[in-house]
Amino acid sequence: MECELERMEAELAEGKTVDVDAYARVASHLRRIVETLGLERVVRDLEPSLKEIVAKYARGEPAEPVGALQPAEASPAPAAQSRRSKQARRDAVIEEGTPG
Repeated sequence: MECELERMEAELAEGKTVDVDAYARVASHLRRIVETLGLERVVRDLEPSLKEIVAKYARGEPAEPVGALQPAEASPAPAAQSRRSKQARRDAVIEEGTPG
């Protein structure tokens, strides 16, 4: 689905016509699948900034790779916490029979 959306976006960028209804339906289905799986977008802080990379390059210093892996923290990822809380709400709804 994601590849099809990207293909449609590429056609739009080239000035071609795209079936907007089909694009909207595919995007909607993809969003629902991602939501069902419990995946969430997580903002990452990419250090160093582009400005810092350019400055190091200008000085002739080797630049570190962008988004270099850092040691993992002890706490679970936010998406994992969110999945657990969503599942807990679903379980409560099933047990109580009321919306959560």
